[in-house]
Amino acid sequence: MPVNWQDKAVQDRLLVAVIASVDNKISPAEIARIYGGDMTYNAVEGYLRKFRKEAKDMKTEASGRVAAAPSPARPKKTKNVSPTKASVKTGRVTKSRSPAKVKAEVVDEVEDEDEDEV
Repeated sequence: MPVNWQDKAVQDRLLVAVIASVDNKISPAEIARIYGGDMTYNAVEGYLRKFRKEAKDMKTEASGRVAAAPSPARPKKTKNVSPTKASVKTGRVTKSRSPAKVKAEVVDEVEDEDEDEV
């Protein structure tokens, strides 16, 4: 079943797992410094207190597990070869020549003046 990352409970559990993975060694002072603004040591410490407790419980619960759950195997994608790409064998692409356009000649009918006089 895929994980719904938009769910608040999933986000909280992920934070707990991250804290547990670093053995609860998080520096609230460094977090407050990086976060900036009005963030203080006490604010970070107070917010992370419940997550640290849950991380400790999660770590003891997971101590019996060997490894993470395997990802589902995905079948290899087959290449869909289009007919135009199948015809290219040398790596060079040649354009087909379009038929030459024939320009229409404008013929001026000019009467010879010599013929009219005779």
